[in-house]
Amino acid sequence: MKIGILSDIHNNKANLLKAINLLNNKKVGQVFFCGDLTLAKTIDNFKALKAPVKAVFGNVDRQDQILTRIKQLKIDFNYPKKNHDIYNLTIDNKKIAMVHGHDNKILRNILNNRYDFVFSGHSHQPEIKKINQTIWINPGSICGYMDLDKKLTKPSLAVLDLKTSKSHIFYL
Repeated sequence: MKIGILSDIHNNKANLLKAINLLNNKKVGQVFFCGDLTLAKTIDNFKALKAPVKAVFGNVDRQDQILTRIKQLKIDFNYPKKNHDIYNLTIDNKKIAMVHGHDNKILRNILNNRYDFVFSGHSHQPEIKKINQTIWINPGSICGYMDLDKKLTKPSLAVLDLKTSKSHIFYL
């Protein structure tokens, strides 16, 4: 199964639609979203995605409004039931964890917790790195800027093939 990994949309509809088009073309079976959607109305764009979404909240997300909008739209966009900050599950016998990444203590703990894959965002900088036996993937940002000064960067996302454990960063 191919997995798409997104983060840090920050309401950039144009780039999000490009990302969704790329993920649909790559025929991903699951999408992981590492947070910072920001406004609830941005969820509407995920109606065009052909794969279900697992998500965690970022540090600027309006959680209650986002959850309400998901219920209204009835789309397959799921946050973990108890702890909205950490998602962990097993797919195809691979242990996966996802966090937004703004809490370094939580991220370090997860990276040392024997997962096959860890997904995080927040930094807006794409990176794929092996740490011990864990492959850590930061897909970068969909919004295409860094920091509060909005310094431009290339919008990006990642795709992981679980069968081969190969991952790739794609720039929009």
